[in-house]
Amino acid sequence: MPVTVRFSEHSRYDIARDAEVVMMMATTDRGSYWAEVPHEEGRGMRARRAAFKEGVVECIERGEPPCELHFEDNRVLGKPS
Repeated sequence: MPVTVRFSEHSRYDIARDAEVVMMMATTDRGSYWAEVPHEEGRGMRARRAAFKEGVVECIERGEPPCELHFEDNRVLGKPS
């Protein structure tokens, strides 16, 4: 069964981290997958976007409910244990 996913992101200043962060979201009819990462310029951000999209697709294929995703070395690990 096909799943429609809308990817979006926005930037903000996180006072707790004292840094700019980017919230990546993937919205489906079941809910949203999301990840918040430090803002990077150029290639680093492109790699994180691609990893986020791949991670969301993997979660959907495994049937995981919408949740927060975590990064490690530009790979998405899925929800925390």
